[in-house]
Amino acid sequence: MPTTLSAIAATPGTSTTSRPRSSALRRSGPIALVATSCSALGDTSLPTGAALSDIAVLYTALTDAGCDVEIVSVAGGPVPLDPASMGAPNKDAAAALRRFGGDAAAQRELADTRSFVGLVPEDLGGVVFAGGRGAAWDLMFNSEAAALAAAVHAAGGIVAGVGHGVGALAGLAKGRVLTGYTNAEEDADGGAALVPALLQSHLTGAGARFLSGTMPGAPHAVRDCRLVSGQNCASAGAVAKLVLEALSGGVAGL
Repeated sequence: MPTTLSAIAATPGTSTTSRPRSSALRRSGPIALVATSCSALGDTSLPTGAALSDIAVLYTALTDAGCDVEIVSVAGGPVPLDPASMGAPNKDAAAALRRFGGDAAAQRELADTRSFVGLVPEDLGGVVFAGGRGAAWDLMFNSEAAALAAAVHAAGGIVAGVGHGVGALAGLAKGRVLTGYTNAEEDADGGAALVPALLQSHLTGAGARFLSGTMPGAPHAVRDCRLVSGQNCASAGAVAKLVLEALSGGVAGL
């Protein structure tokens, strides 16, 4: 079956919010936005967690477009936030962080999530795995996260990830075009020695056709039919745009 591939490499500050046809959104189920529950890097006391900017950008872009979004996590309860990714990688992310921080309902959700284990994949229009280095610990090798991604995909939904969150897509990676936090980016910020595995190597080993952007740290996202992936925190807006593009009707193929 032919594969549809889209790619976005937006410049920082460029808006990537897309508003698909409302009829397409009405046909889709809710979107689960999955965050890590890992608050420390392995056996160290070094803090980690989810990338707040990923969650803020994805949540605001998808809800603005009419999607019903629920923030969930691996273990349930409050989402730990990675102190290394609390800032905004670009202007659009800064605006999303301000709006998300002022959204009382979203803040309550972030502070008291349910575990993704309770989700019914067939009821979802899609699942998006947020990044943050904590995801390398409890999403990359999480069999239940892999099963959720596979089940949502099998039911015709959209499966997406940003940065380290793309590790949850490894079970769907064989022969597919994906991106994610690169080995070069891990080396550059000192993360290579902290994570259990390098995401790029993990995805390549799972059979993915890994496609990185031309500049480390710059926005870069790809869509391979109903699989969407973003390279890093700066790519969350581009991921949201490609998810909305897929929801708007361009979802032929796998």
